[in-house]
Amino acid sequence: MKLNTKTTLFSSGLMLIMLVVLIAVSLLSFRQFSIISAEEHAKTAAEMVRVGLTEMMVNGVIDKRKQLLSRISTANGLSGARVVRGPEVASQFGEGLIEERPQDEIESRVLVSGKPFYGLIDVEGEPLFRSTIPFVATGKGEPNCLACHQVAEGTVLGAVTITMSIAHLKQSALLTVAAMSVAVALFAVMMIVLFRRMTRPLVKTASDVQHAVDTALLGDFTTRIECLTNDEIGDIAERFNQLSDFLDAGLGEIRDPGVAILRKFVLGIQAQASGKYFTRPFMPAAPDVLRTLRNHLFAALHNSLSDSTPT
Repeated sequence: MKLNTKTTLFSSGLMLIMLVVLIAVSLLSFRQFSIISAEEHAKTAAEMVRVGLTEMMVNGVIDKRKQLLSRISTANGLSGARVVRGPEVASQFGEGLIEERPQDEIESRVLVSGKPFYGLIDVEGEPLFRSTIPFVATGKGEPNCLACHQVAEGTVLGAVTITMSIAHLKQSALLTVAAMSVAVALFAVMMIVLFRRMTRPLVKTASDVQHAVDTALLGDFTTRIECLTNDEIGDIAERFNQLSDFLDAGLGEIRDPGVAILRKFVLGIQAQASGKYFTRPFMPAAPDVLRTLRNHLFAALHNSLSDSTPT
């Protein structure tokens, strides 16, 4: 695989992973934010119901509580509001309305434990946030709960179930994440293009070096590399060109016609040089040529010494 292809695939994969992680984190963050926001909204609505019921009891119009809950249920952002009576209140004041009895296991559990419930439910394809918040008797504040209810402090008097739609929050979150994803994707494309532009001199220089080395193995040292930048990549190209100049000048005498004649007639070896450089078949015979030349030189030196030695 080419270096250019590797860098492109690596940068594209890295940007894709970053985009996927960003989308996942954004969706999770928006989900948590929506739940926390809905939880605070439900607590506010439950407190409004508690205050309204308390004032109705004080003013003796508690029998009008159904209208109050109906009005609160139509408030912006709410899908429903319902009050559930606890066992102690039912024992003291009666069972109350039919809709004030526990409707499911969640409400029964909240009345027993006194701990609120918050969760997401799906009703006919619409996401709803449900909260069932207990009303606990306390002797603090005004009016005092224990003044009307014959229970011990900390007793669960009842609970209120609030449901609200979070479809608008979900839609807003998806639109925000989509816009963010598009922006990040455009930024990723720009980064990939910029990265390819920055690595182009490196890839081009590496390719030219590979080509120059291949031609040098054939005996041609005339290939030069273009200096594309003024950084380390340009220094590599310049140093390689200097090395090629040195090798080309140092081996220039091998291409001299007189040397070719010497190899042909004195050593009895047919020169296998073509034009300006040797071909590959000549390269394995180079050691034999040097060995033969060495033997001839030693023999000539021995004869010269023998002739000059006095008898």
